[in-house]
Amino acid sequence: MAPDALAITGIGAHGAAGFDSNALFQTLQTAPDLFLERTDPTTRIRWPVAGYDGSALDDLVGRISSGISIDQARSARRDGRKAPNNAASAMVAAVEAWQQAGLPWTDPAGRFAVVAAAQNTTGGALARAIRSQDRAPEAPVDPWLAIAGLDSFVTGWAARLFGLRGEAVTVGNAQASGHGAIVQAARMLRAGDADAVLVLGVPPRLTAVEVESCRSLSAFGTASRPFDARADGFVPGETAAALILERSDTAKRRGFPAIARLAAARLRLHGTLGPDPDQAAEEAIMRGALADAGLAPRDIDLVCAHATGTPAGDACEAGAIQSVFGAGVRVNAPKGLLGHALSAAGVLETVACCLQMREGFVHGNPWICRPRDFGAPVLAIPHENAGPVSLRHVLNTGFGFGGTNAALVLSGG
Repeated sequence: MAPDALAITGIGAHGAAGFDSNALFQTLQTAPDLFLERTDPTTRIRWPVAGYDGSALDDLVGRISSGISIDQARSARRDGRKAPNNAASAMVAAVEAWQQAGLPWTDPAGRFAVVAAAQNTTGGALARAIRSQDRAPEAPVDPWLAIAGLDSFVTGWAARLFGLRGEAVTVGNAQASGHGAIVQAARMLRAGDADAVLVLGVPPRLTAVEVESCRSLSAFGTASRPFDARADGFVPGETAAALILERSDTAKRRGFPAIARLAAARLRLHGTLGPDPDQAAEEAIMRGALADAGLAPRDIDLVCAHATGTPAGDACEAGAIQSVFGAGVRVNAPKGLLGHALSAAGVLETVACCLQMREGFVHGNPWICRPRDFGAPVLAIPHENAGPVSLRHVLNTGFGFGGTNAALVLSGG
């Protein structure tokens, strides 16, 4: 393990794949068939998505029953009344992670920071407002949109809820935004600019126009089937996630054990604007993360693959994994169970890795009925859950449009 490995002391999730991290664990274990095509209740068009249709605000208010002042509770309810549901889900996940980590709900010294992977959090609300304006141009526009539409909305809400006085950053790296947020949080901690960082993954609410645009790219599939011969694209999954990353010495001094440790976090570009993956760049990011963690490929017990189910992306990543690891390393693809949380995916799948490391199992890939032939060496992608297993080190990859390549190395707590 890298000598400056950082501690993950709290995790949370909320949305389509589970209303907390325990429910997410059950999703990983039982593999419910969540991510098939359905009719979106807002746009009434057919598109593949698993959305959370409940009230995240109700879940948020119910969860903050202890450790918070009356003023903070009132602010949380007031801020959430017009907040988009995906942002409220992120706050629910954040509260779970914060409570697990046992952090105080105040930060007078300004040592707690927040980094959010958040893109297009208000797309649906803005689209509805535009339609309303088209129908009634003289009608007043809700001034709340001027606040909720800013990239600082989620970090500002978190700052008010938790009393944060440290730094705040909103990260955008397309589908690798979650990994980018973790990279930025790690830099803050290693630079000594914070003692603990709340990392938020906020899934976007895609508008009908964005859905059709993704369709024109042949990005969407009819079901989430990474690494299967029938895979024809990804399926969005609206699940928010959060984790607490802190310096190991701070966590030790507080007496809170690490769920897992972040041994390496790396992000690089490969010089493209579009969605085209690059195998050499993916190999380089994996090898670079291993070197940062002081590990060899043989030390990795599981590769948690980005694996979206797009034929070109899966083939490129499979080739990179084969080149770096050869035969034998276990590989799984969480998007087959969780859907693609897009900007939140990196945080959500890091939480999924933490759960597997803590519980000593590797989730299966039961959607793979006709494994795609990627050539030799054959990837070890288990169909069923494997366990009990000891996961000492896990590599987690993330790739995004615009040539973003990212990899994390997680080590046992």
